Amino acid sequence: MQKTPLTSVEAVTDIDAPKDPNDPGTGGGMDAATYFSRKLAPKLGDCTSRIRSTANDWIQVSHLQATKTEQQPGDLLIHATKPDLQGFFEIIYRVRLKEQRARVTVFFYKLDGTQLEPATILPLLKAYKIGDFEEKLTQALLCGSE
Repeated sequence: MQKTPLTSVEAVTDIDAPKDPNDPGTGGGMDAATYFSRKLAPKLGDCTSRIRSTANDWIQVSHLQATKTEQQPGDLLIHATKPDLQGFFEIIYRVRLKEQRARVTVFFYKLDGTQLEPATILPLLKAYKIGDFEEKLTQALLCGSE
């Protein structure tokens, strides 16, 4: 299945830290800059429970249903969908305290296995208020800085 990244926020303690090779925005064009961001944090913590709570709130407000949840300290994977949606959202959170790097990413997978067409991404971002969700995920991602 092809995944389409909708938003991704990385937190690092050193703004000059090398780019994460797993960053979905690596190699992207100008459009990628609107979907992916990097935040500087004085320190990072394991914010798994905050990310999960934020994701669950968004799932409820978006009238979605979590169909899969896997959680370990520093790692979270959630799939969410609803009957009339021809795909599902995937929320992934990873923190690597030794590397002083954390990332939360939202992907969309179409059920037919193809990637979203560029013209359909913006309506999906608006319909599911991904911009607002990104702001809340960013706050949760930076929980170790408080």
